[in-house]
Amino acid sequence: MKKFIERHSHLFHRVGLSLSFLCAIHCLAMPFIMVALPFLGASFFTDEVEFMMIGVSLVIGFFVLLKDYRHHDNILPLGLLGASFCLVLLHVFIHNHFIVSLSSISMAVAYFYNWKLHKNVCSHS
Repeated sequence: MKKFIERHSHLFHRVGLSLSFLCAIHCLAMPFIMVALPFLGASFFTDEVEFMMIGVSLVIGFFVLLKDYRHHDNILPLGLLGASFCLVLLHVFIHNHFIVSLSSISMAVAYFYNWKLHKNVCSHS
């Protein structure tokens, strides 16, 4: 499994970054969609879909960011991902789209910052 992750780490970077940005777009657009199109409100992206998107992105993120941490020794991306996870847990108790939006934005920033650090380390190797 470790060799598979190392061999496909660039793919995991892209998938994780894409999922977190899709989640951010979804979370930021959802209040407008709910107001503008109330007939879609009950069936358009349920809570289960939100948690699945965030959960998959968090799992991929922890694998990729932890692997990259060993190369660049910068804890900030993991800290941002941890903050994102805490916000998701808070969202479970306080259902608020602002909280989950902050979570997905924090996750996207963690991925993006880690990707920049990863590129710097790979280009200097």
